[in-house]
Amino acid sequence: MENYNPILLKEKERLIEIYKLRVKAWQSYGIITPQTYPNGYTDVLDTDGLHWVIQSENKVIGSARLNILFEPNSLPYPKTFKRVIDFDTDSPFIFYSRLVIDPEYQGNNYSALLDEARINFIKKQTGIKKIIATAGEKRAKKLKCYGFNILGKVILSDDYKSMDSMDTYIIQMKNE
Repeated sequence: MENYNPILLKEKERLIEIYKLRVKAWQSYGIITPQTYPNGYTDVLDTDGLHWVIQSENKVIGSARLNILFEPNSLPYPKTFKRVIDFDTDSPFIFYSRLVIDPEYQGNNYSALLDEARINFIKKQTGIKKIIATAGEKRAKKLKCYGFNILGKVILSDDYKSMDSMDTYIIQMKNE
């Protein structure tokens, strides 16, 4: 029997597996496809991010990322967050992002396992009080059980770029 517990990825050379998994999982939305992202979907936060993975037969089937950041301009869409969040420039914060599960393995509660692994890590970070993210309505509701609160909705004038036409919310959790 396999162990599907999330582990913190140590081998940065395996990040390519995560990038390709994102395309596989998100291509049904139509914007992120193997044609538009032949080398996988990545952004500037991946290299320094902390990535938890779930594996099956040494293949990444789920992944989620955290970044410890020191200024909101390090975010992929800083104006969106700065519109609703008051950032203390002397304190680091966590950006909670990029949860993805291989479509063949969805429905097995792996997203909850990845959330729990990240939340357990966050609770140990006593110097970090603010955790921020964006989420669709369904995902935002799930994250409320971990202590996230909806602060606002992404609006057309924001710098946030959605991969689908669904409403996206700006959410925050306090680490107290």
